[in-house]
Amino acid sequence: MVVALATLVGHPGLQLKVLTGDEASERPVHSVAVSELVDPTKYLMGGELVLTTGMWLPSDLASLDEYVDRLVAAGVVALGFGAGVVADSTPEPLVDAAARAGLTLLEVAEATPFVAVIRALAEILVAEERAEHLHVHRAHQDLSRAARVTGPRGVVQTLATQVAGDVLLVDGTGRVREWSSEEATDLLPALGSEISRIRAANQAATSIVEDGRHIALQALGNGRAARGVLVVSTDAAMSTLQRELVAGAAAILSFGLDQESPTAQRRLRQAALIRLVRTGAAPAPDELAVLSEGLLAAGPLVVVAARGPREQLVAWCEELQDLGEERALAGLIGDLAYALVAAGVDIEAALAGRESLALGASRPVEPRHLRAAFDDAERACDIAAGRGVRVVRYADLTRGALSVADPRAARSFAEEFLAPLDAYTAESGVDLRGSLKTWLDHHGHFDPAAHELGLHRHTLRQRINRAAQLLGRDLEDVETRFDLWFALQVTRTGPVVSSAGSRSGWPR
Repeated sequence: MVVALATLVGHPGLQLKVLTGDEASERPVHSVAVSELVDPTKYLMGGELVLTTGMWLPSDLASLDEYVDRLVAAGVVALGFGAGVVADSTPEPLVDAAARAGLTLLEVAEATPFVAVIRALAEILVAEERAEHLHVHRAHQDLSRAARVTGPRGVVQTLATQVAGDVLLVDGTGRVREWSSEEATDLLPALGSEISRIRAANQAATSIVEDGRHIALQALGNGRAARGVLVVSTDAAMSTLQRELVAGAAAILSFGLDQESPTAQRRLRQAALIRLVRTGAAPAPDELAVLSEGLLAAGPLVVVAARGPREQLVAWCEELQDLGEERALAGLIGDLAYALVAAGVDIEAALAGRESLALGASRPVEPRHLRAAFDDAERACDIAAGRGVRVVRYADLTRGALSVADPRAARSFAEEFLAPLDAYTAESGVDLRGSLKTWLDHHGHFDPAAHELGLHRHTLRQRINRAAQLLGRDLEDVETRFDLWFALQVTRTGPVVSSAGSRSGWPR
């Protein structure tokens, strides 16, 4: 995500004045760099606003021209001169050199610290990122609402509005089921062979340019042959946001095809839900309700991952599906089968006669935590396959170390391990323990952990990097992560000690 120079210049309180190059105000600024070097280019990546007080700038015109030319060649968006340090205002020779080279030159008021410009860019980036996330969330809600009210037609019409383009929904036979406009149907003759190829090969997605139109084709369904194809045509290449909306619409439409085969429709719908939750952020409750109202009403859910021969995976999924959608949803993605089951469902009952399967089960979680539960289930499944056992529950993995450790020895280890973090917290006031615990709870994923902590993800990343430096350990290492998790768990409150000094257990 980037910010237009004009947006930064217009930020209230910065008092930035454009002296040259106002026509380049829409160029994106990636970062702000402060440098007094005559040649800072080896420290630049392009896209910067470079700030200087002019302390070491050359005084002769030829050298000034060379300085400005170097900045332009390095891809600098603009140069900001800080008034009030070396000169009360921007020197005219520098203004002339920037004008000749076509470089945007700003004057930074004496009352504006350079750090204020850096902070303003960060604030704008955070605000725009939040606005984009909110827009994506609302757009997905609109697609879900359209699916509930008017079915596939509503999804197609809503998506066409969101991407400002034309949309076609083609079913598994190649017949156009829905379209956003008459212009959309004109695409079909030129795309017939491409649609047939995607349907036959079940290629996930492809993009082409036809007569100046940018066209995205998305396969629908989860089988050897696609159940349909979603075609989206726009005037320009789609943005990341638009591609996310197309993927969301494809997931919703996938389970709405093949009305003639209830069994195939059920499998398709359930596999679409599995894929939607596994590959993207977990949907909001009302979005999940579009796909399965019954399962949500059952309370906490368990995610199960299964590995083994494909025919046994298919049979396992079908047996779970026979329990009814209020109790289980199951489907295949690649080499693994996944199931969402109500917390009380006996997942081992479906293993009868399928000795080659290895299953991993997450803890029971609320729907909003399904994304992390998929990670837990996959890890447990890998351990089950590696040990040659049939079922491993993630909850059992996380209890074991605490249950066998000597509390006093464990606490001594933990306090010594965490001492550098506690010393830093005492000095700075930054809660590194809390940040690390939340980060570990989200399996090292920065975005959801930062959201829970109310921090920007870059701030959280800085805290994690600082903790790694203080500990002198690589937090990407599995053993280090376990030591850290263990230490945080042990020192959460402390072992319960009886009046006689005997240990009576661990905090729960």
